[in-house]
Amino acid sequence: MKNYISGEANRRYIYEGKQEEGFAWAGQVSMRIKDIPTVQELFDQITKEIHMIKQKWNQ
Repeated sequence: MKNYISGEANRRYIYEGKQEEGFAWAGQVSMRIKDIPTVQELFDQITKEIHMIKQKWNQ
């Protein structure tokens, strides 16, 4: 079992597609998701953050 769940087996699965040699982890950050914005809301937020950073850098 150790060989199947090792980090090396995980890398072979993810990067080389060798499913029979390991498995891929999923869902580690799912509890950190607070909302699911629409694409428009996401782009609006990104644009807003860009403008805020530009203003901060120009001070």
